[in-house]
Order: sequence, then C-alpha cells, then structure tokens
Amino acid sequence: MGGLIGEDGFSWSQKTPCSLCPIPSTRACHTHDAVSQALTLEGLPHNLCQHRVQPHALNPLQRTDYVKGIPDFQFETIPDGLPPSDRDATQDVSALSDSTRKNCLAPFKELLLKLNSSSGVPPVSCIVSDGITGFGRRAGKELGIPEVQFWTASACSFIGYLHFSELINRGIVPFKVSKSLKYLASAEDISSKLILSSMSDESFMHDGTLDTPINWIPGMKNIRLKDLPSSMRTTDITETMFDFMGSEAQSCLDSSAIIINTFDEFDYEALEAISAKFPRSIYTIGPIPLLGRHMPDSPLKSLSASLWKEDPKCLQWLDRREPNSVVYVNYGSVTVMTEQHLKEFAWGLASSKQPFLWIVRPDVAWRSTDDVKRDEIAALVKEMMEGDKGKAARHKALEWKKKAEEVTDIDGSSYKNFERLIKEAHHEYTLDQIAPKEALVKAASLEANYVKNLGNAEDVAEWKFLP
Repeated sequence: MGGLIGEDGFSWSQKTPCSLCPIPSTRACHTHDAVSQALTLEGLPHNLCQHRVQPHALNPLQRTDYVKGIPDFQFETIPDGLPPSDRDATQDVSALSDSTRKNCLAPFKELLLKLNSSSGVPPVSCIVSDGITGFGRRAGKELGIPEVQFWTASACSFIGYLHFSELINRGIVPFKVSKSLKYLASAEDISSKLILSSMSDESFMHDGTLDTPINWIPGMKNIRLKDLPSSMRTTDITETMFDFMGSEAQSCLDSSAIIINTFDEFDYEALEAISAKFPRSIYTIGPIPLLGRHMPDSPLKSLSASLWKEDPKCLQWLDRREPNSVVYVNYGSVTVMTEQHLKEFAWGLASSKQPFLWIVRPDVAWRSTDDVKRDEIAALVKEMMEGDKGKAARHKALEWKKKAEEVTDIDGSSYKNFERLIKEAHHEYTLDQIAPKEALVKAASLEANYVKNLGNAEDVAEWKFLP
C-alpha cells in the first residue's frame, strides 16, 4: 500500500497512527496531552480527540492553533451530548459523565470512520481511551480496531473502583440513613416533612463509620473506608458517579491492554492485584509529566497541557520566600464548596501564620457542606509545616520524588515501559494486520444495515473485522 513521504523521509504507510480519547476533564487532558507529546517524540502519528472543554477553557477549536506545524499530530473534537451552557458555569461532573456514557459512542465511531476514509494517511490502528471512556473501547470493538485503556489516576484508585460491587455485596454500600431521619420520614405532620427535606442523610460521613478498617481488598493493606474513592460514599447505589466509576473500571478489564500513570515501586501491591484480574499487558509509564524532560526543543514542547489561562504574577512573590516555606492550596478544576466553607478555609490558613499561595477559581463556592472548621485547618497547616508528622510526610514525599525521577530517566522502569509500549504498538498494529480503509468503511456500512434490521446495537459488539 503506497503512502505519503513525510519530512523525516519515513513513509506514512509504514507508521501506525493511533487515536487518543480523554474524558472531558482538565486533569485528563493534562495527562493525555503529555502522552501526545511523548508519542510524537517517538515518531508515532496520532489524533487527539477531545469533547467540549471545561469552563473558562479555550474553545477546543482554538486549541488546534497549538498543534499547527507539528507533524503527525491531528486535533479533533466530538460533542458530549449536553446542551450549550454558560461558559463560566461550574461543570456538572455527574451530568457530564452520564452524558458521555450515553451519547459519545456514535460521534466517536463517526470520527473514526471519517479519519479512516481520509486520503493520504493510513487508518487508525489503535485507540488509546481514558479509563472512564468506555465508549472508546466499544467503538474499537465494533470497528475491529485494537483499543487500550489509559488509567490516568493511581493503581490503588483503580482497585478501589473495581471493588464497588463488592461493597454492595457485603452490605457496606449503600450507607444507611440515620434513625432520626427514618423517624421523620414516617412522621405525618407537615412540619416534620419540611424538616426532613432540609436535612442531610449523610451522618455516616461524620460519625466514625468511614474510619472502619477493611482488609479484604487485594493490594490495599491497612486502609479504611475513607481511603477508597469518594464516590463510594453514597446512600443510593443508583447514584450516577457510584455506578459510572464502578462500571467504567470494570470495562477496562475487557481491553487489549491497560496503561497506568504510576510506577512499579509506588503501587507494587496494587499492580499485582490488577494483574491477577487482568492477565494481559499492563504498562506503568508514570509519572507521565516527568517523561517530558527528555523531549528536545521543538514546537511540540511548547504545547501547553493546561486548558486554563496561566497567571505568572505569583512567581515574583514566591521568589522572595524561603524554600519549603509556602503552603500551596489548589482545589483543582471541578471541586466546589459553600461560601461558608470557603471562609473557614481562608481564616484557617490565615490563623496558621504560614505564608500560603491559594488558587481560587471564581466558581469554586456553591456546594452545601458544613464540616470544615477554621481551627482545624489552622492546626493541620501548622502540623504539616512545623510538626513532626509534617516533617516526616515531607521527607517521605521527597523520597518518592527522587524515585519518580529515577524511574522516568533513560534507564528507568517507566521510561523502558513506555518504549516497550511504542515498540509493541508498532509491531502489533501494523497496516498488514488490520482491514484496509475501503474494507473498514464497507464493513461499517454493513454494520449499520445490520443494526437497522436487528434494532439491537449490542449484538454487533461481538463482530470482528478480518484483514
């Protein structure tokens, strides 16, 4: 099969392009952008497929300006299924997760077919999808394209999500409604019902229930319920995020391989437990941002993974401070809280008498909660900055920092694992092993007719397209 010759003298037909599909989250886009850079560094052409982006972010179409002139890199978008909203509004993660699960399969398949019918480039031969974008796995399975799940969080979190169903089996979840609420729920007078509607049934969050130790999850010793992913803290097992995260983690086990943003020594026991459930290839290539330091100067290196506008004004203030003397506070891209919660944090930081740098989004304060006290915040900050526990924690963090740098060095395990991933991608997913573009498009057309006749898209999930 003929191919275009790139500027590097390497034929496109010899290359094995893949498609990256992150969940529409700033955190995920950070990590997927870093992998995009590394893939390009290794000479593997690819497409980065993104949904509508986060609030305050650049329009996804504007992000294409960053990749102009970068060879072998293509930026695409698909809709997330949600109606247009206020660009400055806080993103509803639950609604977004549910919508991507229900609505993204069709547009993603359409994008793949469009890419595979484009002239001058070979078809997509591998899909690397975020660990919570199960539609990427389904699209790959239905179109006969090998698919790899990319878990951007820790191996421990993955193990935790895999055991959500066991939490139900053991009667731990859903957490029980308090007795006082049960009494109010049975009351007949209207005043009691009004009180009930304004109260929370989350007493388990503060009564010590979450401190219960659990010792039955493989790869996770000496943990408590509170150490599991927070979406398990629910009184309703049909709640979107509990169901979504548990089912998406299980879906990863049906993939061809799993990439995890960690390194072997850091998550050794959890990785052993994952291997017992997933006997196929697991690639530990983290911490991924540290791989970027090996990248030579190029237009690609200037590609920012952040979807937010950067404000460097704080750097001058930081330069005037002593090393290891400033508390850094950042709630990330989606966390929200009440105005009172925000005030308690502010007064707690101020009462600690420690210099701090606090990143506050304009939309951070709105969610209801009253479990934060300024005195507790001040005490925790003082302990971290001046106490023995804080010194021990910072010392341990420096040890892990050193190990993270070692594993991402040229001879480190994560660097070698990434090289192995690239080599095996080149070897396993060559053009000779997948259907030509014309056959793939024809097969997709046959599939559409088959679905139309049967009215059951799930039956098609078992189809395989042969060379």
